[in-house]
Amino acid sequence: MTHSPRDRTVAYAFVAIQAALIAGVVLVPERSDWPLPPIAHAAAWMLIALAGALGLWAAKWLGAGLTALPLPNGRVELVTHGPYRWVRHPMYSAVMVGMAGVAWMARSVVAAVLAGALIVLFAGKSRWEERHLVAGFPGYDQYRETTGRFVPGVG
Repeated sequence: MTHSPRDRTVAYAFVAIQAALIAGVVLVPERSDWPLPPIAHAAAWMLIALAGALGLWAAKWLGAGLTALPLPNGRVELVTHGPYRWVRHPMYSAVMVGMAGVAWMARSVVAAVLAGALIVLFAGKSRWEERHLVAGFPGYDQYRETTGRFVPGVG
């Protein structure tokens, strides 16, 4: 599957911005902008673990279709099993949940804002990506109508 130079440039830009936002969330120094009792700290770690498990599960089901770029690589048919049965972008969901956990533990407004910006980025990135998925996979329109974007039954 070939993509135009413009599409590849846009795809790389999405990935670069995503990487910068993730690095920002992870690297922001811990602060004390809000209290973090032990139970909340444990909950944040559980979010991060859940995110890791979801991301690995999604990667397993995507298999040869896994790519860093938000463009189909033509190596697989449309994947609608595993976590893709419930959400169209489980890897994005995993990153959002994981970064929310990291930002929560950092107790930093800056980390929280960066995690929020990441969510906004994924909303735009997924819409852009889905235009290419519709073009690359017969049946994607129907799949999109019946499957949530990031959360089962939502979007």
